[in-house]
Amino acid sequence: MGVKSTKELYRSKMGYVVSKIALKSLKTLALIPARSGSKGLLHKNIKEFCGKPLLAYTIKAALDSKVCDYVLVSTDSLEYADIAIKYGAKVPFLRSEKNSSDFASASEVIAESLESLKELGLEFDTLVFLQPTSPLRDASDIRSAFKLFVESKEDVVAVCKARKHINLLRSIDEKGFLQSVSKTKAYRRQDYLALFEVNGALYINNLKNFTKDTRLNDNKKPFLMPSLKGIDIDDEDDFFLASCVMRHLSSLKGR
Repeated sequence: MGVKSTKELYRSKMGYVVSKIALKSLKTLALIPARSGSKGLLHKNIKEFCGKPLLAYTIKAALDSKVCDYVLVSTDSLEYADIAIKYGAKVPFLRSEKNSSDFASASEVIAESLESLKELGLEFDTLVFLQPTSPLRDASDIRSAFKLFVESKEDVVAVCKARKHINLLRSIDEKGFLQSVSKTKAYRRQDYLALFEVNGALYINNLKNFTKDTRLNDNKKPFLMPSLKGIDIDDEDDFFLASCVMRHLSSLKGR
C-alpha cells in the first residue's frame, strides 16, 4: 500500500517502536484524518486555535467520550504525528502518498487505515470518524451520537438545521439571470419543509459492510447538532467564527 510504518520512521528519531501483537478485536475505532496539504487555510489542522493546535480538540473529545477503544490520527506528516501523539492519539503509521492527495476520498483513507491496523493485529467493529475541522463538537456529542447508533442500529451522520431554505436559493444562468433551484410552491416560511445539512462533525459506521466506496454522507440516521457547535472550519472566516464561539463557551464555563 505504500504506507510507511511509524516503527521505521521513529526508530532513529525518538525510539518509538510499534510491536506486532496478536490479532485482537476491539469494539470502536476513532479515526481522525489530518493530512498536511490543506489549500483553503494553510496547515489548518495544526493551526493554533484558542491556545492549542486545532487537531488537539478532536483528539480530546474522542478520548473524553469514553466510547472509543483506540484513537487513531491518519496523517502524512511527521510533524502532525508528533502533535497527535503529544495529545494522546495513536499514529502507528503514516498515510500513503496516494491517499494524501486532494482526490482521495474519506472512505479510501479509512479503508487503508483499517488494512494497516489489521497488519498490526488490530481489528474493529465500529468506526467513529471525526474531522479535526469541527473543534466545537465535544465528548458529549460523541457519546450521544454513539448512543443513537447503538439504539437505532443504523449508521449515523451529524447534521444541523439548514440556515437557508432551498426556496431562497438561486443559481445564475448563462445569461446572468437568477434562477430558482426549487420546484416547491410554498411561500410562507412556516410552510417550508424542514431541511438539514451534513456538517461533517462526526460519522459512526458499522464496519461489517464498510468498503472504500462507502459514502459517509449517505449515512441514514441523523444526529442533530446546534449550528454553532457544528461549524466546519474551511477558511479564515470559519476559523474566526469558531474561535469566537469557543471563547464565548469557555467564558460561560468559567462563571
